[in-house]
Amino acid sequence: MSDDPFEKMPLAKAREAAFDADADVASYEILWPPGSVTRAVFHPGPFSVTYKQSGRIQRYLMKDGVWEAQAPEDVVAGEPVRREEEGVIQRVVNLGATPLEADKDQEGGRSKVWP
Repeated sequence: MSDDPFEKMPLAKAREAAFDADADVASYEILWPPGSVTRAVFHPGPFSVTYKQSGRIQRYLMKDGVWEAQAPEDVVAGEPVRREEEGVIQRVVNLGATPLEADKDQEGGRSKVWP
């Protein structure tokens, strides 16, 4: 029996859309079907996420080898959500009943999928 709380959830899809080496910013497109979760991703620096639809998400941050649930958040279409965290590993769940699409701008280099 696995202790992975995300084991039975479908995975969101993400792809790198662009990388500007001079500005050290990578851009990604993300699609979350309802009830899906992102892969575990390491964020080397601050980042912004702009959702194309309004919805509800819940972030999970890796702390001392354990996924720590953050409070659920309502996101608003077209309003960027800025995260100042550096060096975090996170997963994000779409808690809503409709798909979410988002664009992410990652500072400090490319995001890395965590093993």
